[in-house]
Amino acid sequence: MNRRVLLGLGAIAVLAAAVVLYLKLRSGGDDATATPAGTRSDPVVQEGSAPSPRAAPPIVADPKRPSAPVVSSTPREPGSASEPVDDYTVGGVRIRDHRAGEHARVDLPPNIHAPDSRRVTPNLTADLSAKLQAVMHECAANVPREARGEKPRLEGTIFIAIKDHVARVTEAAMQLRDVVGAAVDPTKQCIEQKAVGLTASAPEEADLDRYSISITFALL
Repeated sequence: MNRRVLLGLGAIAVLAAAVVLYLKLRSGGDDATATPAGTRSDPVVQEGSAPSPRAAPPIVADPKRPSAPVVSSTPREPGSASEPVDDYTVGGVRIRDHRAGEHARVDLPPNIHAPDSRRVTPNLTADLSAKLQAVMHECAANVPREARGEKPRLEGTIFIAIKDHVARVTEAAMQLRDVVGAAVDPTKQCIEQKAVGLTASAPEEADLDRYSISITFALL
């Protein structure tokens, strides 16, 4: 084989080696350009974790929106809820009148019983009412006709105690309505005095220290 042939074969071999090297380098360059996992610049959120909290932006008041009401200890104007109430006691019961304006005070002890409290039998109330009505007619016998209005009446509150099945009136507060003149006070006092001490049988009642009953009788 002559020298020229050998040089030609050598050149072909070098060229082939260069092409192979070029192809290998090109393939390896493509792989190198891929970003390895875990090296990206974006944040990675793992399951069960959360991104780092960002600082909350400051709250800026909107001048167009009304502000919240401000609680102040400054006394309110007259007529408000802070206006003094009429606080007084009648028959041992405290009364606080919140109504605005001028109103007549309650002049009889309120007859107050809680919904689940004890009640006396209607028969006992009827017996005591009959005896009180008799006392009223006796004491009001001297009230002149001209002192009585269109609807004269007696209103009152009595307190009773029950002991050994006997009910006894222990306190009495009375007021004459639609009656005028000098006879009002003596008649009222007469009824109150004669009412205290009245008794009635209470066979169905257990002992009781204090119980209130309201009465209203027409004064004919």
